[in-house]
Amino acid sequence: IALHPRLMILGKPGAGKTTTLQYLALQCSNGTLQGDRIPVFIALRDWVTQAQTDSFDLEQYLNQAWSNCCTSLEQIQTALREGKIWLFLDGLDEVQDNLRQPLQRQIQKWVDAYPQLPMVMTCRLAAPDYHFRGFTYMEVADFDPSQITTFIQKWFLAIHPTSPENGLEQAQQFLEELQKRENQPIRELAVTPILLHLTCLVFQERGAFPKKRSRLYQHGLDILLVQWDAIRGIHRCSTQDLLSLPDRLNILSQLAAKMFERGRYFFEKTEVLTVIVEYLATLPNRSTDPETLWIESAAILQTIVMHHGLLVERAQGVYSFSHLTFQEYLTARKFFTQSLAKVPYSSNSYALDQLAHYVADSRWQDVITLTLELLPNAQSLLKLMEQQTTALVTHEPVLQTILQWTHRKSEQVSTPHQPAAVQAFYLSLILDQSLDLALAIDSSLTFDLHPELALDWELLHLLTLAQSLILTPQLQQGFTLCFAFDLEQRFAMATALKQDLQPLLEPLMNAIVSLTTLQNWCVTEGDRWLAQLRHILIQHRDIGHQWQLTTTQQERLRQYYRTTLFLTTCMGQNSQSVSINSAPTTLTLHQTACFTGA
Repeated sequence: IALHPRLMILGKPGAGKTTTLQYLALQCSNGTLQGDRIPVFIALRDWVTQAQTDSFDLEQYLNQAWSNCCTSLEQIQTALREGKIWLFLDGLDEVQDNLRQPLQRQIQKWVDAYPQLPMVMTCRLAAPDYHFRGFTYMEVADFDPSQITTFIQKWFLAIHPTSPENGLEQAQQFLEELQKRENQPIRELAVTPILLHLTCLVFQERGAFPKKRSRLYQHGLDILLVQWDAIRGIHRCSTQDLLSLPDRLNILSQLAAKMFERGRYFFEKTEVLTVIVEYLATLPNRSTDPETLWIESAAILQTIVMHHGLLVERAQGVYSFSHLTFQEYLTARKFFTQSLAKVPYSSNSYALDQLAHYVADSRWQDVITLTLELLPNAQSLLKLMEQQTTALVTHEPVLQTILQWTHRKSEQVSTPHQPAAVQAFYLSLILDQSLDLALAIDSSLTFDLHPELALDWELLHLLTLAQSLILTPQLQQGFTLCFAFDLEQRFAMATALKQDLQPLLEPLMNAIVSLTTLQNWCVTEGDRWLAQLRHILIQHRDIGHQWQLTTTQQERLRQYYRTTLFLTTCMGQNSQSVSINSAPTTLTLHQTACFTGA
């Protein structure tokens, strides 16, 4: 914080971003950290809800908030200019879509207008479009094993405040179970605070761990909705007896799904009550009187908010789920239950068809993953997702040609890797992406890149260096390109390829005797020399093609890559193997073991 006064703290859902921000604000407030400043903590989701305009005037906001503190607008402006205020902005990704862009522009204006103003902001990791000048980006680290142990011990001690011996004993039992081989998936989840907390809740109640993340959420919600008061020895007589646990889950699922599909994470009280009224009207032996239903709905809402911790009143009459993870799980549960009953989710599509349409939207990927876990047979949804992935490139002939080329390359090179992984490797080279997709299909690529693939990688790197040199001639670039031609020491190259590349090196070396000579050569001979290099690579290795994609086509191909990676991961988690074919140019499901290596 001393070195980087403006931080963007990124993290997964439940990683502790808000907790970290609150901790920093409290440390500032009590003088332990940056004690000469005034901490201002703003939950962005709440602020934009309360704001009557999209101008988001920070000075007016502080002036109104401190109206009882005898501060003037001029004093606030001075404090902002001199950096006497420490601004904490929580949950940028939770702001509704139509207000996010104007809010981002306003935040950047604050950054530019008050260069001395320190700021810390939080945002979900899966939000790559949020970039601000002057910020350092950091990620909340996962818990390491020692931190997990500390958390568990303190958690069970807090559960047994009058019997610390029992708390430590149960913590030890938890840790022993956690280390068992069959509980490896739970250990992977336990690195995130919210999931570790839910795991502790489930273990406290059941004495065992679920195998799937969806089961963990299911048990956790069961505890929050029914068992949590009993665990703490609290007995209530309330309106929660009006509805059974399945009814409450159904109401929450309907609310979660409706709002999530609209891209909304907060909602007015009337919207929540309307969902409850609509559900109550479907139950047998219930009053049909609208006024009675509305009163009962208000009582049910009050119960859920007061006792379960799933819905939170963020502002007067404005609600949200206490954590986005819960909204995502309940949305998945809605699609799951509707798919079992074959109930249309919208007027013209069934639930799984509708869900599959979101496969390319990163915001929906956790919902899709959870739905796949809930389904007794995930193949139907995976097939629908496959069809939607195919549709991304179906009507783009040039993208079809590229995918056919990757298929051709997988047949040309002789490697021990799976053909689909080789196709993914060449697709990564075109897009200048990491090898995540290839590794997801064939993990053996992790240990050693086959010489055939490595040679093509280096030759394309050589072509990239040459293009950069011709465009902006620099002596250092020229020397780097010359060294890149030295491939014979590392690769067993075909004689014809070596003989054709060799004549290109001499004129390049002659040109880099001085910057002027190099610049003149690039102008007079560069394009012809580069075209010759490209022709050699195409002729001998079938690489270096000029695809000439438009910006839209490039983005569509990247979207196809990202979606294919997500679909591949889902197939792996559901024991499906994958191959990338040229016709159709997309993933194809097979009833075989998951990603068998070479």
